Amino acid sequence: MNVPATFELVQWWDAPPEEPRFIAAELDGQRYELRKIELFRDGTVMRLMSERDLAEVPWPPLAELAADEDEVFLSTLLTAEEFETLWADPSLQRCEEIRHGPLAP
Repeated sequence: MNVPATFELVQWWDAPPEEPRFIAAELDGQRYELRKIELFRDGTVMRLMSERDLAEVPWPPLAELAADEDEVFLSTLLTAEEFETLWADPSLQRCEEIRHGPLAP
């Protein structure tokens, strides 16, 4: 059975500066990364799609991320369209808007 890809956005609330603040991923049916975007507090963006740059283990379920007692991870399901928009033009503001709705001007 061919399970369609899913898309998720994770905000690492207390991410240190050298780690991504947001990670958006396209996941296969077994939750392995197909493509990933990492966005850092300083505006640095990394688009990753090479096997050597993607995780070797499946992504944890959303509930497992939310239950982490040592870190605060806020997870959101994305539509394919939202992921493609982020892939084409990634920004911290766009991630914030997905997580919290449009920002006031």
